[in-house]
Amino acid sequence: MNLFKTVVAGEIMGSGGSGAPEYSITATVTGGTVTGDTKIKAGETAELTLIAGTGHTLPAQNAITVTGATIDSYNQSNGKLVLKWAI
Repeated sequence: MNLFKTVVAGEIMGSGGSGAPEYSITATVTGGTVTGDTKIKAGETAELTLIAGTGHTLPAQNAITVTGATIDSYNQSNGKLVLKWAI
């Protein structure tokens, strides 16, 4: 059974309006967990690890939904997901 849906949302501006904007990474999952970066900055990448719970499997890349970023790379065998800033 596949499980993950990953969403990037919620812009946070740098203090005092300066600095690169960042987005919080919010992962919505069923049957597992996500660990790793909690924010992504303009022009950068964020690394996450998808961990399947008991009785679940890691999804194929085309089953992962990402908003506000793109998938830079994904390894289904170990759950390593790299998101790239897309806004």
